[in-house]
Amino acid sequence: MKFQIGAKRSGDEKKVRFTDGTQLDFPESGLTVFSATHYLAGKAADPNFFPTKLPIFIDGELWEATATRYDAVHPHVDHSVGNGETLIQTDLHFVSGKSLLEENDVLTSVIAKEGTRFYLWVNAKGIYTRAQFGTFPKAVVLNLVKE
Repeated sequence: MKFQIGAKRSGDEKKVRFTDGTQLDFPESGLTVFSATHYLAGKAADPNFFPTKLPIFIDGELWEATATRYDAVHPHVDHSVGNGETLIQTDLHFVSGKSLLEENDVLTSVIAKEGTRFYLWVNAKGIYTRAQFGTFPKAVVLNLVKE
């Protein structure tokens, strides 16, 4: 994958410096899209954790993600889950900020849109096996090829 801009958090994790020289405050308790994915997968087995709201930082913008959990006992209306599998649905809402990029890559441009819905399928081992950003025909789908 080739990214247009890179970033590195400060040692105290309160700031983020981008490769273009921009430095911004990183939101308290904030997560990146990728760290949020891992965090939610780690919490998937705990039904009491959900629903929850997480601050997500994307290219200079702050988003709020509302995550809801589904399983075989509490099924999702549109998506099925396998035996022992959990589905986490996350809805994004813009909070503040301005993107550092005029045009984002396809993954980020699909993610960082008001009302984007993100689905994460997590198996009984806590490993996510599939993810989907957005809806068809403009969806990004990621499948675990090998566990």
